[in-house]
Amino acid sequence: MTSWGNGASWKSYPDDVHEANCLKLDISKASAKLDWAPRWHLEVAIQHILDWHKAYLSGDNMHDVTLRQINAFEANSGQYIFCEDNL
Repeated sequence: MTSWGNGASWKSYPDDVHEANCLKLDISKASAKLDWAPRWHLEVAIQHILDWHKAYLSGDNMHDVTLRQINAFEANSGQYIFCEDNL
């Protein structure tokens, strides 16, 4: 939560159904069948998600924000940190 800033927090309600109890994320099939591997560490991906949501909440033009993120990703600019195992 420190990445969001401004004292962001969340509340946990013990009686709620949590997605994490139902959802299992596993890239092994994509890795084996498609030779796919993530290009970003989790922290980098989360930071870009947070940046996108902050822009949305600020009223930015989301079409432009999204295209900038896509273009920067495709350009492999120096601002991105890639998973060392996949270089």
